[in-house]
Amino acid sequence: MKVDKELQRKIQLKILEILLEIDRICIKHDIKYYLAYGTTIGAIRHKGFIPWDDDADIHMFKDDYEKFKKICEKELGKEYFLQDEETDKEYKMFLPKVRMNNTAFVQDCTEKWNIHHGIYVDIFILDDCPNNKSLQKMNIKIRKYTECTKRGIYNKENTKNFIKKAIMPLAQNQVFLKFWENCIYNNCSKDTNFCIDINDFGNLFPRDVFGTPRRVEFEGHMLYVPEKAEEYLTYYYGDFMTPPPPEKRVSHHDITFIDLENEYKKVNR
Repeated sequence: MKVDKELQRKIQLKILEILLEIDRICIKHDIKYYLAYGTTIGAIRHKGFIPWDDDADIHMFKDDYEKFKKICEKELGKEYFLQDEETDKEYKMFLPKVRMNNTAFVQDCTEKWNIHHGIYVDIFILDDCPNNKSLQKMNIKIRKYTECTKRGIYNKENTKNFIKKAIMPLAQNQVFLKFWENCIYNNCSKDTNFCIDINDFGNLFPRDVFGTPRRVEFEGHMLYVPEKAEEYLTYYYGDFMTPPPPEKRVSHHDITFIDLENEYKKVNR
């Protein structure tokens, strides 16, 4: 589905509403968040959305996300829905989203899923990662296999690798998950210099680029970016201030259906 500039801008303004709701809750309850990835580029380079973007991303550290999730049960406005594998049982993606009710933004990869398909903001969760490179690699692999197994992405029929098969039953064992959390997630936080995006396996960042969230202008409002946002963007993208050539200034989503006033289930029964 091709999205023209007028519709794209309307989508961006809906996303902005979600960002402002997240910002409201986080300020009220002292929860740290940061605009992430291309949304940070938009904030620094354009003081708003990248003109051809139709999504938004934020980072939260794991403890902050758990606090945010709990508070959202009572605090999140009725216009919104916090989506993860617990709140939406058929949702199998790795990253939580805050969706807007009574809207539809359906992507090809999830079109057949019986889930909430509203316009959304992605939440990429950060967690501490060991300084040791071997432990970093192990951390990433175990997280990946564990999360995939929990969501049914790996199973005995489609997985030949012995290590994956060995981890599958453990990934569904709460005792093992708690043991792994104590060994890797918690112990490495004492002196680690790194953190990992646990929703996008392999994205490793210097922890100090996040620091104390910093307010910057975004679409006429003030939102938070990493303390060293420019360093964060340079680390991940390189020269982030130079826009891509015109032919690459396009959305990266394969969108099959959009409705700004109705949920997907209601209009496609």
